[in-house]
Amino acid sequence: MNNKFPYKYSVLLLLAFLAVGGLIIYAVGPSHFLVPAGLYSKENGFDFGRIPVNGRVAQAEHRFEIFNNTGHEVIIEDIKVSCSSCIGAKLSNMVIGAKESQWLDVSITIPQTQFKKQAFEIYLVPREGEPLRMTVWGRAAFSQFASITEV
Repeated sequence: MNNKFPYKYSVLLLLAFLAVGGLIIYAVGPSHFLVPAGLYSKENGFDFGRIPVNGRVAQAEHRFEIFNNTGHEVIIEDIKVSCSSCIGAKLSNMVIGAKESQWLDVSITIPQTQFKKQAFEIYLVPREGEPLRMTVWGRAAFSQFASITEV
């Protein structure tokens, strides 16, 4: 009895299985397997860097695109922020259709006296499912000539 005979077929079967799996991923697209279910954003955070001071505060804005990767519309019940006087967040529409996206406009306001880097949390709370959490951070620049992209 030759024990190598079953081994050959098991290796061929394994190679065939891997080839079929590769073809499926190629046909569907690898990004399909990397996208989370539910609400998501391609950026989970944003660094404003050094924000130029205008008057007594440093202010800047950023726009996140929020995607709904479900087969049904998602209703956002609330937008919660870790500092209501420091962060403003407004969604273009509180209902995000199936496989659609909406814009979340975020503004950050940091008092001139806060030169340390500040981090703030933003939570989109849907009626059903898990909240989407994003982080923004930045600090007031010492000079009015500081670039908004500096760190």
